[in-house]
Parts: sequence; structure tokens; C-alpha cells
Amino acid sequence: MVKKGPILLLFFLFFVLGSCNTPSNPEEVVKDKKTANPILESDILVGATFLGDFEFPTTIKNIMVQNAETEGIRLLTYSSENNAAQQLEQIRQLISKKVDVLILNPIDFKAGSLGVDLATQAGIPVIGINTVVDTVKMQCYIGSNDIEAGEMAMKYYAK
Repeated sequence: MVKKGPILLLFFLFFVLGSCNTPSNPEEVVKDKKTANPILESDILVGATFLGDFEFPTTIKNIMVQNAETEGIRLLTYSSENNAAQQLEQIRQLISKKVDVLILNPIDFKAGSLGVDLATQAGIPVIGINTVVDTVKMQCYIGSNDIEAGEMAMKYYAK
């Protein structure tokens, strides 16, 4: 496998962060939630597993699908339906498909770390979104610091 980690990381940061202001329509859901969706043929294959079909993960997934089509990136997406065991199986499937990068919106702090360990052992960089996991092996994390946000909210309400 060609080392595409830094390139894919930059692409992903451009891809998600550059699209944060893109309006999304909640009806634009990837139709097949239980199986992976190959979008376009390309030499870059991105795999993503989301915690479920809630508003935020669906919005991120829709933006990724839209940008993958625009950029000619092959994208496989899964919805784990808030089931950690199912998400781990999806990660195993993505590893077997030899994705170039895994994008993980984990269900659980502990359970997600096993998936990260499996992917990194296979040489696949992992980008975590919105929820951290109990490992330092992720290539990067994109999301908020929930503890800091809670502290800020409490300071605001205390005033």
C-alpha cells in the first residue's frame, strides 16, 4: 500500500472543514445503510463508519459523499446503528477491503479503540470524528473538546 496518510489527512481536512458551511438536506441520506456504498472508481479508497443515522453523523456523511463524488474518491460508508459490535465488524470489513484511510465516528470510548488498533496494525491511518476513543493511535481527531465546552457553558450560566 502506498503511504497516502498525509495526503489523505490533508484531503479530509479540506473535505470536511472546507464544507462545514455547506447546507445539507436531511433527506439526502445514503440509501443503503446496512452495506457499504462504493461511490466512484478511483485509486483512493476511503472507508467510514458512523455511529448511526442521527442528524450530525448523517450531515457529515452527506458532505463526504458529495465531496467524494466531486473529487473522484471512492468512498465506502457504513451506519453501525448505535451497535459497537456491528461497528467493529464494519471496521474489519473495511480493513479487508484495504481502504487507504478509515474515518471513524465511534459509538463507544473503549470499543472504538479496538477498531483503531486493528486498523493501525493493518497500516491504515484512522481519523476520528466527533467522539474520541481510548487510544493514542488515531492519525488525528476532528471534533470538539466536550469537557471544555461543558466548562464554558457552566461558566456562562454561573454569570
